[in-house]
This record gives sequence, structure tokens and C-alpha cells, in this order.
Amino acid sequence: MEKIEPNFLKQRSVVELFARISLVGVFLLFPIKLGAANTLLALTVLFWLLSGNFKVKWLAIAQNPITKAALLMFGLVLIGATYSIGPTDAILQALNKYSKFLFLLMTLTLLVDAQWRERCWRAFAIAMIFTLASTYAGLWVHVPWAAAATPSGWGADHTVFKDYIAQGLLMATFAALSLTKAFEEKRPLLRVSWAALSVLASLSILFLSSGRTGYLAIIVALSVYAFSISPKRMRLVVALAAALALSTLLSLSTSANQRLTQVYTEAKSQLSGPAALQQLDGATSTGARLIMWSFSIDQIKERPLLGSGTGSYRAVSNQVCGDSPECPANNVHPHSQFLLFGVELGVIGILSYLFYLYSAAQASRRLQSPKRALLLSFLSIMVVASLTHGALWLAVENHLFTFVLALLMAEVGASRDH
Repeated sequence: MEKIEPNFLKQRSVVELFARISLVGVFLLFPIKLGAANTLLALTVLFWLLSGNFKVKWLAIAQNPITKAALLMFGLVLIGATYSIGPTDAILQALNKYSKFLFLLMTLTLLVDAQWRERCWRAFAIAMIFTLASTYAGLWVHVPWAAAATPSGWGADHTVFKDYIAQGLLMATFAALSLTKAFEEKRPLLRVSWAALSVLASLSILFLSSGRTGYLAIIVALSVYAFSISPKRMRLVVALAAALALSTLLSLSTSANQRLTQVYTEAKSQLSGPAALQQLDGATSTGARLIMWSFSIDQIKERPLLGSGTGSYRAVSNQVCGDSPECPANNVHPHSQFLLFGVELGVIGILSYLFYLYSAAQASRRLQSPKRALLLSFLSIMVVASLTHGALWLAVENHLFTFVLALLMAEVGASRDH
């Protein structure tokens, strides 16, 4: 046994190494190629299971401040599946989506070492720099892998991968990360380079995107960042100045002005008319959101405590929506993660999700600035996405708000050990 045991430990260590390498690949690929990222995620889970050593892993999980909230959220999802009025396939789909709460905990155990956290940050940064370069290249040349492949100037949408909402949220996260790297970097040239990347990422959202969620995300994120990193006596002034500066830049963007004017016009038109879910046929983007939000609030009032169960939103909306041809496109989620949890898991679901966000925000106190500012600004992006979109439902956003949050919470866990 004495000869076999060291070999066994070595093999287990190699398998865990493969799990970490696969996880770095997930960070590199999920902003660009989600299918490939999911393949690597499956390998990460497989290698993680094969590596064993679950007692040590559980200690890493149990000591992290996000663990209780993540287990509570997934526990509610499981309980909600037992009384759901949704079809089996919808319940299974929801369980798959929200299994990321468990993946977050798994990821914590693979990021105990600072060098692996840094490799994941670098992988994510490489993906975003490639996206950013492709975005700006689209101003002048044909970018074959870009969603908006035709060259066009300022004021047009230059989304590269997926949709402009997802890219805006990713780019807002990268802007905050680049700012953090600039503060942490000791070498002047690299410090300036990271700061420039943060500026370019912010401008790409404000001037080269049609994503209204992205506009709000970058303004809120950088304002929170400015507030968090400033001296206490100056926090409010600096944050307001940052918000004012970004809002002023936004007002200079042709595409942003058009999109925000459109929001106002569509909202005004919708609020002056009927708000029934049957009116989705022919509704504008903003109008459809207002209809779905109103409908979701009504459903929460009907089942306020526990909701209608995990994966039930589509079934509930189908019952009310009737034969409207717009139903299939609009009944997947209500474009608000808070309201989706409210419809399916009741007020308890909304409060538990708030507790999840609060647990992460409270944990930021353990981090030194500027990592604390990065965590808080990232959470502000998550809140914006949760208010206006399916932050944990849609695939790219789901990965962003699971794995980047796991990376930040792993930083919190490591700070406890020092």
C-alpha cells in the first residue's frame, strides 16, 4: 500500500490539474463560442468528480460566504420542481439553468490558488480583447465572425458575438476588470494599457452598440466602482461625477439617443393603452417588456408565497396569452430575473435571490481595493441585468454571472486565509 498510495495521489493531482485547465478554457471561450465552452465545462465537472478529495473541497466551499445563499437558491429550485404546474421538459430545463448555483460552488474549489485565478482572469481578458478589437475593426473592414459583419461607422451597432445585450454586459465587466488591472499594475506602460482598454471598452458600449441594458450597466458599474475606490469623504461626489461624465458621453452617441428616445416613445404608447398579455401581438420591444412585467406582478399577487413552481412561467403565460402569434417569442421569461423568480418561486424566491446578491456584496468587505470595487461593480451589472433581462436564464449571461462571480468569491475565500 505504501508504494501504491503516492501513485494514487499523483494521479488524482493530475486529474485535478486537467479540471483547472478545462476551467481556464471555459473563461476563454464562453464570451466567444458557447458550445465549445460547454464542452470544456462538462470536462471540468468530469475531472472534478474523478479527482476526489471531497472533504478538502467541501471545506473550501463551506468557508465561503456565498455558499449558504447558493445552496438556498438551488434548494428552492428543487422544491419548486415538486409543485410546479409547468411541463416536465420546462422543469428539467430550469433545473439545468439553475444548476449553475452548484457549478459556482464547484468552481470555488478549483480556484483556491492565486495563480489559477489569475489564469482565468487572463483567459477572460483575452476573449474580451479579441471581441473589442473585432468591434472597432468593424468600423472600417469586414469582420467575418461578427454578427454585424458589414463595415459601418460610428452610430451603428457593431456586435461581434451573440447579441448586443450580452456583449454590453460582458464589455461592462471587462471595463471594470481593466480598471482594476490598471490600479494593480506596477509597470507604467501596462498600467496605461489597461486603463486605455477600460476606456475603449466603455466607449464601445456607448457608441458602437444598440444595447440599452449595456448603457445602463456601464454607467452604474463605473459609478459604483468610482464610489467604492474613492476616499470616504469624496465617494458621493466622485460617483456622481462619474455618472454625469458617462451620461454626457451617452448623450453624444447617435445610436444611444435613438434607442433611448425609442424607449420613451414606446413606453408612453404602451402605458396609454391596454397591458394585457394578449396585446403582445404587434407590441414594441419596450411595450412587450412592460406587458410581461405587469403580467408577472399580477401572477405574483395570485401566488405570493411560493409561486407556481420551477419552470412554470411558460405554462402560466400560455394560459393567459391565448392564440397571440407573439406568445412563443415572449413567454420564455419576463425579461426580469427578479420577476421570473417571483412568478415561479414567489416572494420567497425574490428575497432569496436578494440574499444571494447581498451575501456577495457583504463579502466584498474582506477584499482590498480595487478588488472590492470590482466585485461591487460586477454585482451592480448583475442587478441591472436581473432587473431588465434574464440574468441567470439566458446562456451567455448565465455563464458570466456564474463563473465571474465564482472567481471573485474565490478571491474573497483566499483573503480569509491571509
